[in-house]
Amino acid sequence: MNSPQSVAGRSAEEIAQVFRDAGYDATVEQSTKKGTSGNAVQVRIDRHPEVTNVQVHPGGGRHTPAGSPYWKISTSTKGKIWVVPADFKGADQLNGTIIRYE
Repeated sequence: MNSPQSVAGRSAEEIAQVFRDAGYDATVEQSTKKGTSGNAVQVRIDRHPEVTNVQVHPGGGRHTPAGSPYWKISTSTKGKIWVVPADFKGADQLNGTIIRYE
């Protein structure tokens, strides 16, 4: 949580492995939420004191062009943290903290 931008460039499996290596259960699953592109992958983290979920989106769709990924970190302490590229559209309409990466 000290450097949320550290997820930038990482796949869902890589993020899950970081949590597993730290002793937490982490499950990777395809997102099934209606009203989304269906391209996101969820990393569900059990028993972590802060992070509950990390959504990894490969890009493409309404927020970014194809190949321009972004991440949404859901926490129990700081709400949602979005790690987004400079070309992300609609950041001002999101709930949570926005962190841009290059």
